[in-house]
Amino acid sequence: AEAVWASLPVAILISAVLWINEIPDYTADVRTGKKTLVARIGRRKAAQFYTYILMSSYVFLLAGVVFAKLPLAALCGLVSLPFAVLSASYARKHYENSFEMAPGNGYAILCFNIVALSVLMSYLMSSVGTYMTISLALVSLGYIFWNYGTIRRQSRAFLSIKGIT
Repeated sequence: AEAVWASLPVAILISAVLWINEIPDYTADVRTGKKTLVARIGRRKAAQFYTYILMSSYVFLLAGVVFAKLPLAALCGLVSLPFAVLSASYARKHYENSFEMAPGNGYAILCFNIVALSVLMSYLMSSVGTYMTISLALVSLGYIFWNYGTIRRQSRAFLSIKGIT
């Protein structure tokens, strides 16, 4: 049961990444007859549903800690909540424009990385000790900041391409 609880927030977030990546494909999917869920419900509803997918991962993260199914340190994953809000905002505002929605995709990946690393680190603390976990957490934070920088650079690149075309 503990493994299921530990995997739920992470699994839901990777589902969110897959979901938001389907929204820009809507027109092509409809045109070619693909029956994806996004093609069936439309981009607007898909963007709204995306918000629910994202937020449900945090509900399971909180519930896992409250019901003692996850270590308390797993709550460090809540640090990614502002990025989830940003991602959902991009999806809801720009669901018809792939270029402007692109940062939302990046923020979804960032949320996944942060929550997955938080859950992992919370279990590592109990097995390898705090010092080793802090070392691994610092390396992981470096990766997350690098990832965030990549998202920002890609956002600027997408928007500059949009300005050219």
